[in-house]
Amino acid sequence: SDATISLETLNVDGAMTGLQISGMAGNSGTFAITGDGATANSGGIIQNIATDGVNILNANTSLGAGGPAVSLNFMTINGGEDGIDVTTNDVVSSTVVIADNTIRGDSGAGIDINADGNTVSTLNVTLDRNTITAANNAIDAMTGGIGGALQLSLDSNTLTSTSGAGLNIDGSAAGAGPITITQLEDTTVLGTPGGAGGVLINTALFDATPGDAMIQTVMAGTVTIGSTDNRVAGDGLSLIDVSGEFQIDDLELHNDNGTGLLIDNTNASTTFDFTINDATDGEITTNDGAALSLNLLTADIDLDRIMSTNSDANGVSIQQVDGEIDIDTIDVVAATGTGLFVSDFNADIDIDEVNVNGAAVGIQLVGFAGNTGTFTIDGDGATAGSGGTLQNITTDGVSILNTPDATIQIGRASCRERV
Repeated sequence: SDATISLETLNVDGAMTGLQISGMAGNSGTFAITGDGATANSGGIIQNIATDGVNILNANTSLGAGGPAVSLNFMTINGGEDGIDVTTNDVVSSTVVIADNTIRGDSGAGIDINADGNTVSTLNVTLDRNTITAANNAIDAMTGGIGGALQLSLDSNTLTSTSGAGLNIDGSAAGAGPITITQLEDTTVLGTPGGAGGVLINTALFDATPGDAMIQTVMAGTVTIGSTDNRVAGDGLSLIDVSGEFQIDDLELHNDNGTGLLIDNTNASTTFDFTINDATDGEITTNDGAALSLNLLTADIDLDRIMSTNSDANGVSIQQVDGEIDIDTIDVVAATGTGLFVSDFNADIDIDEVNVNGAAVGIQLVGFAGNTGTFTIDGDGATAGSGGTLQNITTDGVSILNTPDATIQIGRASCRERV
């Protein structure tokens, strides 16, 4: 359609699909449900739906007075499958804005985003201030195998999944088009025992202003993933083969059966700059996994506490990292591998206190020719053991190999040789 359609309220109670919007190349119409914003559900309620609550396919934005092709606001949307499905699979570019809604996908995703168009197609999706619950991923965003691009802006969304991830963004498929994240601010993922991850991002660019000559940092504000009472199951925050610049002002992350913060850019084509500001005592605590695993990035990380319990590998691992890392306290309990492992580093790493109770090696530092990093455990100097305690270690309490410049102060170490 080339019409401009605007509704204040839409109510659907019982249907195969609650609302279906389909376009094609050349269309110039727009569709909006506005709500009045004064009361909950002022945009309407879609419920008792057999398939998708809302299905948006190829909503073209060739004209539309510069506004979004589709805008949904102040609604409650419950889908029997996906809450909302947004797809492009034609030679179209589309802009969709979904804001201030309560969305549920009973058997699928809360919001399922698929950029399956070709190389001249771009799907732009903005998700702001939504509360999203799903059986599968609360937000699932992917690019297909024929080159269509996806641009995402997310702000102040609260996400819950009973068997998937809170947020899953994946551009890793063969031939997939690029994914650019322009905003990912104030994200909350609520923990559930059957979930499969907090925020999982694979193969994406962080750039607040695409098209500019310089990469601009994507500011994340506060990121909350799980809590000590209700942890996210699986990896907490996972960034695989990403590029650009991403900054978190406050990170609170609590997970189990996965890695807390995982960044691995082994296959990334360009560099990644990652910042955590310790605005309000940020921390990562992980049960049954490594709390921190970093590989190939430039970091500026400031955290109050990192804790790993019962990791089947290292408790904390930092490899091939440039920049600065400043952590008040690292606690590792019952790691199968090394409590704190640092390798091939050009970063300046400063830790006030390291406590490892149970590991094959307490602290292991491995350097290579050309490394320029430093490693310091400070302690407060006022009391014995203020730099931490290493105990119940089966081999070396501290192992240092070819490190370019390591300064270590440890208050007390208990090391037991393997029999």
